[in-house]
Amino acid sequence: MSAISFHFLACLLARIWDAPEAIAIWVEAVKRRKEELIAQFEDADIAQLATLAAARQDVPRAQLAEWDASARAWLLLAGHSEGQAAETADADP
Repeated sequence: MSAISFHFLACLLARIWDAPEAIAIWVEAVKRRKEELIAQFEDADIAQLATLAAARQDVPRAQLAEWDASARAWLLLAGHSEGQAAETADADP
């Protein structure tokens, strides 16, 4: 997945769930993906050490919380900008 895909997913989670629930979903998603990558490596489905190294990296809950907060800030700003654009359109004769 690309960074844009992950950001879009973060925005969806932030819009649907409150922060603690969204962060818990991220924690579980990261955990499962790491387990998949390690299993693939052990089954010799992948032979890239970089992938294994990435799977073994620690992704702290605090970092996932920062990512969630960033997505929430982005949504707030986007909503604010959308409101300003609508006000400007309404004001134009």
